[in-house]
Amino acid sequence: MTMSPRINLIARDNGVGLSRDLQLLAAALRQGDFEVTVTGIRRGKLTKWFRPWARRVSWLCRRTTLGRRARTHDINLMLEHVWPDDAPFARVNVLIPNPEWLLPRDRRRLHCVDRVLAKTRHAEDLFRGLGKPVAYVGFNSVDRMIDGIPRDRGFFHLAGRSRSKGTERLLALWRRHPEWRQRQLVDDRRQFEAHVVAVGVAFRGVTRGGTLDQIVELGGNTADYRAGFAHIAVQALVGDRQRGVAGERGLAGEQLVGHDPGRVDIAAGARVAVAH
Repeated sequence: MTMSPRINLIARDNGVGLSRDLQLLAAALRQGDFEVTVTGIRRGKLTKWFRPWARRVSWLCRRTTLGRRARTHDINLMLEHVWPDDAPFARVNVLIPNPEWLLPRDRRRLHCVDRVLAKTRHAEDLFRGLGKPVAYVGFNSVDRMIDGIPRDRGFFHLAGRSRSKGTERLLALWRRHPEWRQRQLVDDRRQFEAHVVAVGVAFRGVTRGGTLDQIVELGGNTADYRAGFAHIAVQALVGDRQRGVAGERGLAGEQLVGHDPGRVDIAAGARVAVAH
């Protein structure tokens, strides 16, 4: 009996985009007949200080007692950052980068990575230029389309918890165009609350689950300066599809035309990594 390849998904469990990535990738890999473990790393000083040492001690103990059987997985699939203390636990280490969040320390740790799976053609070119074997797998997101909700033309910006989505620039633009109505901003940390009053933008604080689904669906065009690997861009295309228009969005040096959530080939990319 052939055993399913064992994959360990490793990422920050930040409660927003990366947590959604973990869920989507785990589901896609399990459908591809992989045995999947999800390692969500929480923030905090204790985690930052003690987790690396705990992983090193764990590996040393396993290697001492189990020898060649010390590895726990066939593949470590690392999202966004390189986790060198997890690398010995798998035969192959694979990075799925969000290039705009690749830190200098991640670049120094690329020697721990055997292969890169790219969500965009832009990322594919970048990491091939860094000398890494790269396979393009695409990306995915949740289809938040809800039937029966009336759509109004307007602007919607999801700042969420991030200060890296160009929200200040967008608010400055809205301030120069008071004639643009139906403007909504969702800001989980209320970091822009003082600014939106002067601009005249409908402001909402922390939102989750179905409430956020409805806000997104009520919005028209999605305005976002930087949106990771495109949970936001995909939702905008879903909105275009609902309105019956030909959707086209620019993302990371490429055009996304009529993207349909669900098209992601992560399982094929993982099989290539296992084969190598």
